[in-house]
Amino acid sequence: MALREYKTLGMSSDWIEVTLVLKRRTMFYILNNILPVVFLSFLNTFAFLLPEESGEKMSLCVSILLSYAMFLTLINSYLPANSDHLCFFSVYVTLLVLISTLTCLVTIFMFVLHTRLQRGKVCPRWLPIAWGSDSKVGTTEPRVEIEDVAPNQSDVKEKANKTTDMKDLIMTRCNKAAFGTFFTLTILINLIYFISVSL
Repeated sequence: MALREYKTLGMSSDWIEVTLVLKRRTMFYILNNILPVVFLSFLNTFAFLLPEESGEKMSLCVSILLSYAMFLTLINSYLPANSDHLCFFSVYVTLLVLISTLTCLVTIFMFVLHTRLQRGKVCPRWLPIAWGSDSKVGTTEPRVEIEDVAPNQSDVKEKANKTTDMKDLIMTRCNKAAFGTFFTLTILINLIYFISVSL
């Protein structure tokens, strides 16, 4: 603050000059908004690494989707009601909500496929072809050990073990493909967001 004297039209008057320095609290927004959303985006993709038998796969996907909805509500409370420009962070979280919704849908598909294979139904025709396998997955039979089978029943054991191995292989490949796809999408969206904000 400084006291100065100004002369205009032959009259002198005293003025007080005040300088305000405004600074954004960037660390507050980074720690409370941006970092949790980034961590959630990567946690969302790791749901595909959980086994179907655990029963936690779908609940994790839905919990993350609800977390995004909460963050979207929080962001909209910060923004003015009538905004001429679109907030990049709001678009970013909306894209992550879309990915989380797709993750939930793919997880539901995985559960349907897993249940279908466990009940002994034939998997969709396109699935073994997509993974480069010509064998069809048929009925589910328990895994049979060599000690449990008489010598003349070894063909039954081999067929049951091959069928079970094929089902496990199909589910593993589906989960790995979904994980790779969604992990790549998440990295791309994060990179696009941070590059566009830094420009």
